[in-house]
Amino acid sequence: MTSLPHDRSLIPSPTAAIESKDLEMGAALASKRHHPWVRRLCAVGEIGDQGPLYLIGAAMVAGGVIRKDPRCGLAGVSWLAAVAVPWEPDS
Repeated sequence: MTSLPHDRSLIPSPTAAIESKDLEMGAALASKRHHPWVRRLCAVGEIGDQGPLYLIGAAMVAGGVIRKDPRCGLAGVSWLAAVAVPWEPDS
């Protein structure tokens, strides 16, 4: 039977490879930050900020009201609620 080391820092993290690839890609993109495609990708990434997310949810609610589609309106309300609820990752 194999025994595990008592120091957990010696056990490789399952996310270590992903984290290192993320850092590698970030460094590669940073060197090309003025290229038009990189600027477009960064603009798309801004959608994840809360302001645009509220706007998308409000547009869904408005679309549901205008189209008299309760499913669309409720989806917008759910969207807004999901954005409004604060999320704290476990530390």
